[in-house]
Amino acid sequence: ILNEGFESGTLPSGWTTGGNANWYASSSNPYSGNYSARSGVINHSQSTYLQRNVSYTGTRTISFYYRVSSESGYDYLRFYINGNLYNYLSGESGWLYFSTTYYGTGNVTLRWEYSKDNVVSSGSDAAWIDNVVVN
Repeated sequence: ILNEGFESGTLPSGWTTGGNANWYASSSNPYSGNYSARSGVINHSQSTYLQRNVSYTGTRTISFYYRVSSESGYDYLRFYINGNLYNYLSGESGWLYFSTTYYGTGNVTLRWEYSKDNVVSSGSDAAWIDNVVVN
């Protein structure tokens, strides 16, 4: 249904981004290939999101690689499926793998959101995702 590594160097059609800044395709340290999706550059008390709607009926596996460089315990990358939180991470990480099964009927919204608290900047203050697969 979906297999995206952001190798076009831009966010492909079907992906939406917003908040206080837009996500974009970045060539800086992708998981594989030449690009990954990187969170938009934001300031304190701001957030930026990337989302994709997929349509299916039944149980599917949703997986992706992700990493963060942020203030530990305060600035987070969160992953939601249809508005429900499935995973979150802050601090300094290398690439990590996330996978879950999800039963869906009709439109399923996948959303990655990076948000900062109101003080302290740490690391790159960013999050990245790569190799998003729904099958």
